[in-house]
Amino acid sequence: MTRTLFTAALLLALPAAALAAPSAPEAQQARPAPQQTLQERQDRRLEHLAEVLKLSADQKASIKAIHERNREAGKSRQEAAKNAAKAFREASEDPKVSTDQLRRLHQAMADARFEAMAARRTMRLEVRNLLTPEQREKAATLKGMGMERRRERMLRERGGRGPGMGEGSRGGREGRPGGRPGFEE
Repeated sequence: MTRTLFTAALLLALPAAALAAPSAPEAQQARPAPQQTLQERQDRRLEHLAEVLKLSADQKASIKAIHERNREAGKSRQEAAKNAAKAFREASEDPKVSTDQLRRLHQAMADARFEAMAARRTMRLEVRNLLTPEQREKAATLKGMGMERRRERMLRERGGRGPGMGEGSRGGREGRPGGRPGFEE
């Protein structure tokens, strides 16, 4: 009887203890994340790049003008891509939608995503053409460093290597050629 009561009390106390435990370190909870607008983030990024790449005032003004000129069109392209993806997802769940209709929706989604990507690429190339060869080289180095930092952060967040994370991630899964799930021998 005592053992049963103790077990029941323990089972009731565990959820309460889990709720009482802090979900994140107090240091993270103490400082709220600043809410910045897209414009503020772009301005901060431009200031950082101007400092690191030693941009002239003319280069800085030209880059800002390129971003301003493309802002509204970029928003509408992103929204179109988002809507096309939503329409495709919803149609793919509907058993009444034919394969041909799905194919058209998928193509529309792919086209919208491509248009958004191509416009971003054009904007990046415009900015790149404003830079001197030395600034281009420095920008390429910074881009590589940023990609490496993002990769390291992803690894930390996942607790080490996970599926799709760099070299060797496909090996070591017995019975799965190329490390792909669902291809057991």
